[in-house]
Amino acid sequence: MMYDTIIIGGGLGGLASGAILAQQGMHVCVLEQHTQAGGCLQSFTREGDTFDTGFHCVGGLRPGEVLYPFFRALRLLDLPWLRMDESAFEEVILGDKNYFIAQGYRRFIKTLAHEFPHEEAGLRTFVKMLRSVGQTLPKLFDEEETARRRTRKLFSLSAYDFLHKTIRDPQLRRVIAGASLKMEPHAPTLPLYTFAQIHNSFIQSAWRLRGGGMQIVRRLIEQIEAAGGTVRTNARVTRLIGKSGRITAAELANGEQIEARFFISDIHPTQTLALVDTENRLMRQAYRRRVNELQNTFGFFTLQIHTPYGSMPYFNRNISVYDEGVDPWDITVDRTKQRTLDSGVLISCRPSEMPKGRFTTSVDILLPIPNHLYQSTFAQFAAQEGYSALPAYKLAKKIWSAFGLVSAMKHIPWMPPTLENFTYSASTPLTYLRYTGTPNGSAYGIRKDYREPLRTLLPPRTPIPNLLLTGQNLNVHGVLGVTVTAFLTCTELLGRPVVRRMLEGAEGLEGEEA
Repeated sequence: MMYDTIIIGGGLGGLASGAILAQQGMHVCVLEQHTQAGGCLQSFTREGDTFDTGFHCVGGLRPGEVLYPFFRALRLLDLPWLRMDESAFEEVILGDKNYFIAQGYRRFIKTLAHEFPHEEAGLRTFVKMLRSVGQTLPKLFDEEETARRRTRKLFSLSAYDFLHKTIRDPQLRRVIAGASLKMEPHAPTLPLYTFAQIHNSFIQSAWRLRGGGMQIVRRLIEQIEAAGGTVRTNARVTRLIGKSGRITAAELANGEQIEARFFISDIHPTQTLALVDTENRLMRQAYRRRVNELQNTFGFFTLQIHTPYGSMPYFNRNISVYDEGVDPWDITVDRTKQRTLDSGVLISCRPSEMPKGRFTTSVDILLPIPNHLYQSTFAQFAAQEGYSALPAYKLAKKIWSAFGLVSAMKHIPWMPPTLENFTYSASTPLTYLRYTGTPNGSAYGIRKDYREPLRTLLPPRTPIPNLLLTGQNLNVHGVLGVTVTAFLTCTELLGRPVVRRMLEGAEGLEGEEA
């Protein structure tokens, strides 16, 4: 069977691309190597208890906000979204001092200006920049180049430098940076565009999803299949076969070859290039070297604890924890020493599936693993067959689980003092490597560098005319970035006018929040 488009990888980027193209009448086939699609949105079970892989919250879901038109086009707005605490969707703990990040531009300024009254003008400048960057997003689909030129410029500016020029108080800078574990706060490279888009979306409005991220996965699959498309699991692509300068078929691990006119890869670009047939010289070595030499962001160690309903109150915010004196821009300190235990810990929880449930059944504790820690702790296991059963690997997971639990106990008094009698799951960067294929288990994909935007910012198009890229490695990561990138990738096949019409609604694409 000849498809219009084959999509390699069934994560959010692949499924969203499939749904977009299917809505426009294209015959789509999504190929996912694992037993279920979804990537970091998928859920898994341990001893009968359900856990989410990596989905915690999204921002900008109200009319006029950044994610709204994209989720409306993908028919995801009617899922059971729960708005997080409007006065404090994020709590940042620096040493023994707590600070709150509020939703809404005015409330955000008012809340932080209460703690830093001398910085109100700086906060207003900061918010003005966020709003301005957010307004460029829908205009990426205009025929005019204005928004795209501005986006490229913002990718060439430093988030760290902007924050230092705008906010003079170093403690307030640490607070804002402390709320930035939704990205890699890497001062030497982080572009202003990435920093601003992510912060802007959550300050507009922040949401969790009752029942977990698999609802998004199921809804997108339903749309693809309803339009006559196919989503295949246990379908690992091992080779992209080429002829006359184009890809003609995807070959699976079982030898099956599936033909299509176009191919979209939602997997990491280095993995994609490894699939491309080298015999026909479809891709120049210079492009391969450019992609293979790009750095990747840090990974996470994640401890997920399942608690019996009624034992732990639900907290409707995320909590980011740092030791006294730790600068959130520098989380590359040595975590093996007790004094640097809280060099950046993100604590989140899953809302009850009951509409007015006051308790949570799942708490996630995430500890960033910078590259030097990955190399010293986990890299040694990556090449070993069956590493997950090795005593040394199990011990490493046990030690890091204890780190996470101690960090959470210091700030959440009702946390259990021990993991005994609780169902829990511990995942390392190697877990992410196994399931996503991202080098070193990177959480946010390729590291964008404002100093080298042309080298580190990959476009959807590749040197092969019918092979496109999508996913978190291209534009901005996270649910917002991956969703927008899926529309940008599909624009290459459908054209800007078609995608623009998909995104336009009664309110249009633009809007403001007070």
